[in-house]
Amino acid sequence: MTRLKRFALLAVGGLVAGVPIGFGLRHRSFSTGLEMFSDILALGEYETLTSLQYRESSGPKAKQALLDLLKFMDGMQANDRRAIEREMDLDRGVALMRLALLEEKAGNSSEARDYIKRAQECLKKRDGSDVSEGRLRELVTKFDATPTYKLPGVFLLSRRM
Repeated sequence: MTRLKRFALLAVGGLVAGVPIGFGLRHRSFSTGLEMFSDILALGEYETLTSLQYRESSGPKAKQALLDLLKFMDGMQANDRRAIEREMDLDRGVALMRLALLEEKAGNSSEARDYIKRAQECLKKRDGSDVSEGRLRELVTKFDATPTYKLPGVFLLSRRM
């Protein structure tokens, strides 16, 4: 066999073996990043809408918006979107504390305590640290005073991208 034929045969063999492997690796590594980016964008936009409704609506509409956001987050977790779970736990804690504040305004202290307890559990699940009720109130009140509508977890993720 001449050198040219050997080279052509090796090149064709390399392409036949390399193309499927390349497509497989590209799909696995590229689609994972796209899915995470898509999740961050979807959650960020939903949080922006919810925060706008929370700040600008009456009590029942604000409560329903927060409950819908929590349902959306639960759906994301059920669909195995674990890449941003820590950030979702932070945002879930903020949303639950907002619900507690709304319930306190409405005079439902037992429901408010339940939401506070759930918010503390979310934050403990996130990083293992206990957050007192006073500290949680302080953080949410401080965050609500900022001009951004995204919740902190997704806001920080979107700034990194």
